[in-house]
Parts: sequence; C-alpha cells; structure tokens
Amino acid sequence: MVHITPTLSDVDTYLETYYVTDDAKRIGWDELSQSDKAVYLNRANAAISILKGLKYDETFSMNAQIEEALELAAPGEDTKRWEQRHVQSYSLGSLSESFRSVGALQELRSSMAQAWVKRMTGGGYLVK
Repeated sequence: MVHITPTLSDVDTYLETYYVTDDAKRIGWDELSQSDKAVYLNRANAAISILKGLKYDETFSMNAQIEEALELAAPGEDTKRWEQRHVQSYSLGSLSESFRSVGALQELRSSMAQAWVKRMTGGGYLVK
C-alpha cells in the first residue's frame, strides 16, 4: 500500500472547496509561511499514518491529514475539547496538571480528521 501525503497545493484546493474565505481555519492557514504549513502537514501525517486500517483510501487519508493540519495551525473548539479530554487532574497551588492516556484515534485534535479516519478504519465493506 502506498502512503499519500497531501501537498500544499492539495490543501489549497481543499480549502477552496470546503471553507469560506472568512473561516478562521482558512485565514489561519493562509497566514502561515510555506515552511510552517509543511511542518503542520508532517505532524498531521505522522498522527494519522499510525491509525490506518485495512480499508485504506487515498482521499480519506488526505482529507484527514489536511483537517488535522488545519486544526494544528489554527486551534479552535476541537483543540479545546481535546485538551479537556486529556486533563486527568490539576491543582491551582503551584499549578500542576496530569494527563490521561487516551485511544489512538482520540490523539487527533480535529473532529473532522477523526471522522475521516473512522471511515477508513471502522465498520464493514459496501457489498453490491
């Protein structure tokens, strides 16, 4: 199986297709340097590449990587929920936090990336 990583051009096309011009994620992505965009894509690729199941699909994988990169680049509500799920305990005196271990799929910050990955790794096959 060949692993496909989206290019910066793929991300631009995806943004033009699924995000309006004043969306915070699109604005955040557009403001990044080319090298920062590449770093976020690499991080998203690393997070998703360990999750692939037997039903690998290039489009689903690329979309998941792009969504995760966008969330990493412009953190939003998904990142807030991700942080809340991971905190196990905290104390205010000397401010300490401890974090809980979660499943591999929950390591993804983007709920859209999780949805794309679930389509690759869960359930059965369409039979015609």
